[in-house]
Amino acid sequence: MLNWRSLAVSARTVFELFPIMRGATIVRAWAGIEARTTDDLPVLGPSACHAGLYHQFGFSLHGFQLGPGAGAVMTELIVNGGTQTRIGDLSIGRFHPSKL
Repeated sequence: MLNWRSLAVSARTVFELFPIMRGATIVRAWAGIEARTTDDLPVLGPSACHAGLYHQFGFSLHGFQLGPGAGAVMTELIVNGGTQTRIGDLSIGRFHPSKL
């Protein structure tokens, strides 16, 4: 469900930062489910159960900021079988009952 108060606050912020936008009209809005993990960190890496399946989710509020870099890391992982970026701590395995 769309939070109209939050939308109004965001619009005011945009209008303050970008005066040219003050004449803009909001004609559509979108609301969706926020993909959050219990530790608020994303899950990146191969599936613990299925070969050839990779996870990249749970970015919470940071998807737009982290998306491009995470995409590059996942591309490297899938194409090369590994990555220069340390992502082991972001594995889906951290939620295995034995680790909780």
